[in-house]
Amino acid sequence: MADPICPPPSRRLQIGLIAKVRGLRGDLKIAPMTWDVYRFEELDGVWVEMTGQEPQFYTFKRMRIEGQAVYVRFKEAPLRELAEKLVGGEVFIDDSQRLELFDDMYYIDDLVGCKIVDETHGELGTVTGVIDQAAQDIWQVDGPFGEVLIPAVIEFIVEMDLENRIINVDLPDGLINETEEGSA
Repeated sequence: MADPICPPPSRRLQIGLIAKVRGLRGDLKIAPMTWDVYRFEELDGVWVEMTGQEPQFYTFKRMRIEGQAVYVRFKEAPLRELAEKLVGGEVFIDDSQRLELFDDMYYIDDLVGCKIVDETHGELGTVTGVIDQAAQDIWQVDGPFGEVLIPAVIEFIVEMDLENRIINVDLPDGLINETEEGSA
């Protein structure tokens, strides 16, 4: 296999963080940052970026999943001493390796920057972030009403046009404070 080309920062998708070394041979525990931990089984290796250093591609010599943790041994770090230097590294792949999502699922970075338009109040602003909550995600929207927090529930969403970066919503009364433009 030819040496892979490192994806530019705009195309990197972080899928984990190297938490610690385990064992004498230098197995590394990766704390996954993905909804499907088994996606590691489909990979031959990953990019690891250490603070202040250029990312390096590491090939799996072995990989196993235990609960919600991933344990790997890299061909390029066959000894514990070499593996210890990778603790704290961010694990990423090219975004072309993203998993296919089910209907009604989305990646957060697909939402950030989308314009939110409410049927009653018009344009509310753009999504600046997503807060992960147990019941549902909360979209952070900044615009003419200040910061508006919108629960991402199907009852409020009229249409999501991610290709054109517009999400139409129909929000219930009281969610937006109309009396004080600039604050929510």
